Amino acid sequence: MDIVMKNECGEFSIESRELTYCAMNEYKKSLEELELITRFVPNSIIVLKNRGLIYLTTDKYEKAFKDFNQLLKINPNDTFALCYRGLTYRMIGKFNESLEDLNNSLNFDPNNAFILSYRGVTYYEMDLYENSLEDLNKALNIDPNNSNFLYYRGIIFKMLGLYNESLVDLNKSLDIRPNNSLTLKSRGLTYYMIGNYEQAIVDLTKSLEIDPNNTFVLRTRGKIFYIIGRYREAITDLNDAFEIESNHMAIITIEDIPGRISKYEKIRADFTKMLKIDPFNAFDLKNRGATCFVLDHAEALCLRGEAYRKIGRYQDSLKDLNRSLELVPDNVETLRNRGETLLISGFEEESFSDFKRSIELFSY
Repeated sequence: MDIVMKNECGEFSIESRELTYCAMNEYKKSLEELELITRFVPNSIIVLKNRGLIYLTTDKYEKAFKDFNQLLKINPNDTFALCYRGLTYRMIGKFNESLEDLNNSLNFDPNNAFILSYRGVTYYEMDLYENSLEDLNKALNIDPNNSNFLYYRGIIFKMLGLYNESLVDLNKSLDIRPNNSLTLKSRGLTYYMIGNYEQAIVDLTKSLEIDPNNTFVLRTRGKIFYIIGRYREAITDLNDAFEIESNHMAIITIEDIPGRISKYEKIRADFTKMLKIDPFNAFDLKNRGATCFVLDHAEALCLRGEAYRKIGRYQDSLKDLNRSLELVPDNVETLRNRGETLLISGFEEESFSDFKRSIELFSY
């Protein structure tokens, strides 16, 4: 079986001489060449494989499905098509369908480390960590030095609270690929979970040197700076994250997201349900992303507001906390923080109102 492994950077590593086009990031040229071949050889298996993989890596999932489905019409037992259709299902959140295809693929090729790892990641997406760990253990028994397998198992160990085991895998993965920004990020998060803040900052900083526009890493490092009392550096990181994200703020409008702004969590769940019915609905995809973005943005505003208060910039603190509460009005922590800032600023009546509301929400 030809194997094409999509790694955590979104790249394909090729295990077949035939699939040379996918190794080149010249997707448009590759597609043109493949279309030319189809004029002379309709339903060429090699063309369908290559084209399906290009569609998959460029997130054109509906087109990828068509090619993989066609391969399965030609040969229902094609392990390649079953595997990568399963991966495509996973990419659109259809995890049960993904598992069905991957299980069928493994029936024909039970010791394929890549398919085992794909199924392991699908289990991970479903929060079935024990199942995920079992598959990745099998994959690593077959290919013990695969940096991707080590990366994913390290993440699962972290989710299970097995931080030492997580660090062992992530360390080994970084020994193999020392400049992988996502693995550095994950190890930084593991260090953060065990309270090793200085080492977490080292890893997150290295990750940002490779991927300087990763706002999640900026916000996380900013949070750690806040925890250890480096408030000005926290503010700098959060400012940088907001500046990078500012280009996306145009999609965050009440018109785009139905319902009350205070119900983002419910709205996100609703869009997720709708996407299970119609996975390719661009409106629902955009708005689920926008909803998640708003929740993260509100949390970061709250954190920066706290940092401003710590260094005595009360007006800037109130500005951020007010904005955070405009996005998510009933956040207990943000209400409490604004109450403290108002109290310090001499607005006792307004402060009492925030404290009262936060207590009511917490009790509820």
